[in-house]
Amino acid sequence: MLETIDKNNKIVKDIKALSVPTEKVETVKEGEIIATTLFQYLTKHTDGIGLAANQLGFNKRVAVVNVTQPIYLVNPEIVEVGNEIIFQEGCLSVKTKKPIKTKRYDRIVIKCDNYENDMIFEMEDENDMDGLLECVCVQHEIDHLDGKTILDRKYIKEPIKRGVNAPVKIGRNQKVVISNGSDNKTLKFKKAQNMLEDGWTIQEVL
Repeated sequence: MLETIDKNNKIVKDIKALSVPTEKVETVKEGEIIATTLFQYLTKHTDGIGLAANQLGFNKRVAVVNVTQPIYLVNPEIVEVGNEIIFQEGCLSVKTKKPIKTKRYDRIVIKCDNYENDMIFEMEDENDMDGLLECVCVQHEIDHLDGKTILDRKYIKEPIKRGVNAPVKIGRNQKVVISNGSDNKTLKFKKAQNMLEDGWTIQEVL
């Protein structure tokens, strides 16, 4: 059983530690105990709107969200998604200078052990921004439980193509975004060339 969390507990910011998928809890009761603890920390010690158990060092598949109303999720799984959208997000565990653009869905359906029926999160109409925020927040927290962060969902624009199958001419001092699948770097093309030979690929020409 979890002990009560106090202000001395710290949000986990080690990306490597957060990349480990969480384990399912065996009972809903265990999930409720963890959820109560997460809500306590979320409301007293952060200005966030959601929290996953592994963000506080507990490797359990439980998360809480507090946008339109307090919701706790025990062993959640996304079973259906809507249309892909681009959203801007921050994270208590990931330090960024400003919110980053991410790929999300405007509608999701999830299954949870603590709810008999499927749960649907979506915008009820085009003005329902709270509904969209809640939908994205649930995706964000389930990502944490799956061992992913907003860095894994970062939106990267497709390189600009000049004509059909025409290569993009890049100047030596022009900046590019390159990726090796798990990490992204922005640097001048002349410095990126050696890294391209080691398996990095150009994601965007700036």
